[in-house]
Amino acid sequence: KLEKNDPCQPTKKKESPKEQLSFFEDPPSPFEKLGEELQTLDLDHMTPLQALQLLSAWKEKYF
Repeated sequence: KLEKNDPCQPTKKKESPKEQLSFFEDPPSPFEKLGEELQTLDLDHMTPLQALQLLSAWKEKYF
């Protein structure tokens, strides 16, 4: 009985509750899509005008 309540003995960790699955997929956030596009850019070879045009296009597309 003493061993059962001994604070020095390791105890079993409680399992964390599992995330409930949804029947419907959440649509990807516009920020995720925008982030993917940002990763594909070659900023070292982009002119300031091209950057401004791209920002304008993203503004219309995502916001």
